[in-house]
Amino acid sequence: MSCRSCIMSILFIILAAVAGPAIAQEESVLSVEVVGTAQVSADETEMKEEALHDAFKKAVVLSVERLIPKDILLHDAGYIEWRIYNKASKYIQNYRITSEAKKVDLTTGESVYRLPVKADVTLSLLKEDLLKLGILLKKEGMRFKVLLRVNDLLDYGEFESLEEKLREIDIVKDVSYVSFYKGRILLLLDVTKGAQQLRERLSGDISNSFEVAMVGHNMIVLRKR
Repeated sequence: MSCRSCIMSILFIILAAVAGPAIAQEESVLSVEVVGTAQVSADETEMKEEALHDAFKKAVVLSVERLIPKDILLHDAGYIEWRIYNKASKYIQNYRITSEAKKVDLTTGESVYRLPVKADVTLSLLKEDLLKLGILLKKEGMRFKVLLRVNDLLDYGEFESLEEKLREIDIVKDVSYVSFYKGRILLLLDVTKGAQQLRERLSGDISNSFEVAMVGHNMIVLRKR
């Protein structure tokens, strides 16, 4: 074997050794260290479960922040909270409690139970769900999920008319129902623009019938005039 061949072989082995683990880590899990907290209570079991759930949520939040750009996180914050963070334990492959302690919060003066946890988050499952929910980029382009709450609408005919107008807006690709409760209707809109752009469109298209307001980064509230 020539000297040049030997050098190329050595370089190939080095590159394989360096690149291999990095690729495997990206495709499998993300290990993070977080601290779950809960208010100190007499029920030790419930207190630990609350702190552990908080730790799982924080671990998944860190993982999502590494996968999704900040602008999308802002637009879809409420939707991600509802569909991902509320079931954070689903994405925890393994975890280890490193210690536990009760400390006084210097800001509030209350006793706080702290639970440091090292957690492994299953990135493949998290990416799969984010893609299904339309939060990750798809080939056809970027989509946003916006919550739309309609207050004081009791007539079903008026609701049908509103739904039809929503579907006629060009940036709205889908309208689905989340809940109906005593004149308060919660819808989920799949749109090609952000919540602010949708609010502007609604202010022009239905302002004669509804007051339009933003609540946070990802919810629009309609109130019947």
